[in-house]
Amino acid sequence: MLLRKAARYVRHPSLVGFEIERRSRLREVSKFDFRPYTSAPISNNTYISLTSYGARLNAVHMAIRSLLMQSVRPSKVLLYLDESIQRDTLSDDLLDLEQYGLEIRMGYEDLGPHKKYLFAFQEFPDSLIITADDDLIYPADMVESLLTAHEAVPYCVVARRCHLIGFDAAGDLLPYEKWGWEHKDAFSAPSRRLLATGGAGTLYPVAAFDLASLDIEAIRGVAWPADDLYLKFFELANGIEVAYAPNRQNHPYQLEGPRSDALCNANVAGGRNDAIMAELMCRYGLSPSYFEEGYRVTSS
Repeated sequence: MLLRKAARYVRHPSLVGFEIERRSRLREVSKFDFRPYTSAPISNNTYISLTSYGARLNAVHMAIRSLLMQSVRPSKVLLYLDESIQRDTLSDDLLDLEQYGLEIRMGYEDLGPHKKYLFAFQEFPDSLIITADDDLIYPADMVESLLTAHEAVPYCVVARRCHLIGFDAAGDLLPYEKWGWEHKDAFSAPSRRLLATGGAGTLYPVAAFDLASLDIEAIRGVAWPADDLYLKFFELANGIEVAYAPNRQNHPYQLEGPRSDALCNANVAGGRNDAIMAELMCRYGLSPSYFEEGYRVTSS
């Protein structure tokens, strides 16, 4: 294990600096004292929402600590847990954060990664919801950067990491792995072609959506493993575009332990995203040209 890691650093020297920065941020997050933390401004009606499960619950408090240590603080950090998880199984490290802005909400249907946004949308329909992942350490400016971008395009979804949906010369949709990954043009206009990838932080102006258009059947079925793709179609159904939120770190630092890579790898390298895209386009009667044209989508 150590030899493989050392060889990786030899092949990619820039990773050494990244690892040093990651460890520094981890130390900062683990040692931060929240008790006197009252100077950072609070963004009213802004909530960060995430979910967790299984062994990842053992380390989710670290992700949440980084979300509470923002230069602009959210009103609350909401942790959504499914009905299989009991409060007495949660760690003291996690429960201790309730006094500093964490709200643990339990007993929900297990909708996989969709738990990170769906219930927050329903329960806080007039709010700004920022989605985050449970296995990442976030930079201190994550919330501030998203709010700054939101002020410029208040009726758009804004994300710190976006992919540009790609098409071939004939106008057909390219495979997911050939899209324009990590589109970073700070001057580009909001677009239907941008896919917000939630891990780096994405802000949703929930009041701009018709929540009746949430397709629970699709979430429970074809879209279950791919919340980012489903949300793209939910945005299309509401005529809402995506904008890139300029930032210096669109890959938050990874926590040690169980990771979301397995799901990501199956979705991308395994081709599952392409199959899900095809099924969703069929479900909503879309052609690739709809990513450029004005329209609204309805489920069949």
